[in-house]
Amino acid sequence: MSIQAGVGLSTYPFSSTDGFWKWIQMCEEGDVDSVWQADTLVSKESMLECMTTMAVIAGAALLDIVTVVC
Repeated sequence: MSIQAGVGLSTYPFSSTDGFWKWIQMCEEGDVDSVWQADTLVSKESMLECMTTMAVIAGAALLDIVTVVC
């Protein structure tokens, strides 16, 4: 039995979209088991909308930009 780790974001700490994609790629290359995205209705912090973010990552996987295992 092995222990795997997932990581998540509650805010958007990146200065550009390139930073986000670099983070996703680092997670993939670092064998991170899962990427989690927080969801909220109201926030003073910059956040990505949860379902859209997961759909974009899944779409990138279909285009072989990143690899996503479901």
